Amino acid sequence: MHTDSGIAPDGLVTVYLAAGCGRVHVEVIDEGSATSTPVVRQVHDDSDGGRGLWMLDLMATAWGSHLDDEAAGVVWFEIAHGAA
Repeated sequence: MHTDSGIAPDGLVTVYLAAGCGRVHVEVIDEGSATSTPVVRQVHDDSDGGRGLWMLDLMATAWGSHLDDEAAGVVWFEIAHGAA
């Protein structure tokens, strides 16, 4: 819905996952969204969508987005884990 990667025959979404130092770091690289910036939207109870970044913002200890060297859109987040 939010990317052209799913439309193109060779479209690609890549997910990287790393864990260590009491946190999990995830990056989602999307070749089809380099022209948009992800933002948390206000969602109404009867909406069918729009909750992805809202939930991410609630659960993640940090998150953000940027373009990589090949102009693909990257959304990253970190979640703390382990004993506090």
